[in-house]
Amino acid sequence: SGSLEPSLLDKRISDAFDVFDNARSHEVDVRELGTIIRSL
Repeated sequence: SGSLEPSLLDKRISDAFDVFDNARSHEVDVRELGTIIRSL
């Protein structure tokens, strides 16, 4: 199956988010959200 263990999925999402959170503000521009999702 192509599913990931939940903790691994959480880490991948967090890592992808961190790439775009340059200011470490825990926020990203909504326009970047599609790019973040595609990077997963």
